[in-house]
Amino acid sequence: MEKRLKVMMVVSLAGMLLLLLLSSLVYPRAITDISDITSKSIGSHVNVAGKIAGIKGYNNKTFFVLLVKDSTGNITAVANADYDLEKDILKNETYIFSGKVQEYNSTLQINLNKIEIYRKKL
Repeated sequence: MEKRLKVMMVVSLAGMLLLLLLSSLVYPRAITDISDITSKSIGSHVNVAGKIAGIKGYNNKTFFVLLVKDSTGNITAVANADYDLEKDILKNETYIFSGKVQEYNSTLQINLNKIEIYRKKL
């Protein structure tokens, strides 16, 4: 019985350590204001909540350049898509744009890897 109790204690402690490790890796996404994106942000991953002020498709609608706008400013975002992004965008909808900040022609832009509708957590 004593050996069984020790095994249960070790398994419990291992489980708690695993939960502690996972909780430090999983965190809510921080939303970055466009005005806070600077040259120091190059190479960093950002999440921006904003609206699409303009969109242009290239290469048979597989590459898109978007103008993303929030209350603090606007930034260009580029995206590859296997579908017609122009048709799927909803007017006046706020989205979260996730991607890496890069510089192109001396201008900062976001190389997008994900676009999703912004749902505020209550």
